[in-house]
Amino acid sequence: MILQFHIRGFVLIDDVEMDLGPGLNVITGETGAGKSLIMKALNLLMGIRLGDNIVRSGRSEAIVEGLFDLAQWPEIAMHIAELTGIESISIDQQAVISRVITDQNRSICRINGSLISLTTLRDISERLIDIHNQHHNQWILFKDRHLELLDNFGSDNHRKLLADYSNLFIEAKKIGDAIKSVESQLKDKELTLDLLNYQVREIAMAGLESIDESELLGKRKILANQESILNLCAEAEAALENEGVIEKIQILRARTARFSDLSAELSEASELFETASVNLTEARMSLERFSDSLSHDSEEAASIDATLSSLETLKRKYGSSINDILIHKQTTEMKITELENMDADFENMKKKMAKLESELLTSSLELTESRKELAARLSSALMDELKSLGIPSPRVDMRINPRGGKSTATEHLKIRGGDDLEFLVAFNAGEPLLPIQNVASGGEISRVMLCMKKVFASFEPRPTMIFDEIDTGIGGKTANMVGEKIREISDSRQVIVITHLPQIASLASRHFLVEKREKNGRTTTHVLKVQEDARGRILAAMMGSEVETAVAHAREMMEKKK
Repeated sequence: MILQFHIRGFVLIDDVEMDLGPGLNVITGETGAGKSLIMKALNLLMGIRLGDNIVRSGRSEAIVEGLFDLAQWPEIAMHIAELTGIESISIDQQAVISRVITDQNRSICRINGSLISLTTLRDISERLIDIHNQHHNQWILFKDRHLELLDNFGSDNHRKLLADYSNLFIEAKKIGDAIKSVESQLKDKELTLDLLNYQVREIAMAGLESIDESELLGKRKILANQESILNLCAEAEAALENEGVIEKIQILRARTARFSDLSAELSEASELFETASVNLTEARMSLERFSDSLSHDSEEAASIDATLSSLETLKRKYGSSINDILIHKQTTEMKITELENMDADFENMKKKMAKLESELLTSSLELTESRKELAARLSSALMDELKSLGIPSPRVDMRINPRGGKSTATEHLKIRGGDDLEFLVAFNAGEPLLPIQNVASGGEISRVMLCMKKVFASFEPRPTMIFDEIDTGIGGKTANMVGEKIREISDSRQVIVITHLPQIASLASRHFLVEKREKNGRTTTHVLKVQEDARGRILAAMMGSEVETAVAHAREMMEKKK
């Protein structure tokens, strides 16, 4: 449960700290005082996004922080410890959860000082707090939510039946999708095989394994410049041999060698002439070898061009390199094998699907029987609770019907089975049973949802339940009954109620008053803990009077409900 709730820099709130406790914690205040801000701050702590402009003007951030006592909820403490890696939570059985929203709308979440993600915050808070408000009342009117509601009422055995069925359904859907895919492929099998085989043949005929693309590109460049290269070789040969360049350098080397011992410079010149002679001789020989290696086959250039052109065509079709093209060939060969074996695989899939459908139908029927039992129990429990809320002759009938009117047709099965649920009610004696969405008033819906919470509270493991103006549309004796029902729930867990009814506020273990004040041109929302001796006057004000007789009546009402 929440021991302390701290709000800072949030919309109209500067700094509010609420010391909460077990039992019934009531929050009241005039319309517009800011009760909804407390609710929004709690939503923020649960990881809900509230939009922009929640940071108080002049502040850089809004902070909400809750201290949770988990001493009576060790399983939740252990789950949070495992989820966050903070072992001290399971040992101390306490957790401090905070969320900061900056003026740049950035969210920072922490537990016991350690950063956590918004997803983790939601996971944790949903195990700690159950919020119920007027919006939640409406979901009971949506027919497609009724089956989920009934399943939540089920025992562990029922939930296992649902989980087993869901797993079968998911597996059957996967195989069904695979069968549809294979059927589509089988229609075009021969055409596809022809295309794939053509691709393999085209790549194989190119003989890519023996092709060195860079070598071919180099040869093509040489062949393109062959005439110029041959002319260069001839010019070099003429200069070096016919014009006697090498011979002249050798003569110069010999003449300078005779005087090399006279000067270091002459010695160096002689050596350089020698080096030049050797280098020029080697250059002439290199050009001669290269010239001799040049092909004089007029068809080679055409052959290289054809090979490279073929390679470019394959690249455009199958990959940007020889390696990519060969990988495509290998992948295509595997597809061919798969297609050739597809008929056998298809038959195996159909056999497996037939077996799964049989198992799925059996599981669905078991789930239906379990739901019928649950529906009878939940209908009876709701009728008992509604009677205690001022509806003397309520009737509730949760009817389980096969979807599509058939209980043996797998095509009507969905992820939750093959059932539809009709939530039928009659709130007045002699009236026919009709769908709840067609007959319930706002006050009746609130009472049905409160009864749901009371029935489900016995096995819902959340420490704190919050009711946000669930009393809308009710008053008088009904308000007294609703208050008693909420107090019954608070016997087993912490309950926080935002209410405008004195009948409910009079039952509080702790009473908080929300006020709006203006000072120095600035409006601020405050939350005060109402002391016992002041509660009578606060309750009288809620009844619309602060005269002594009203205060005395309020105190009398409090005494009766102790």
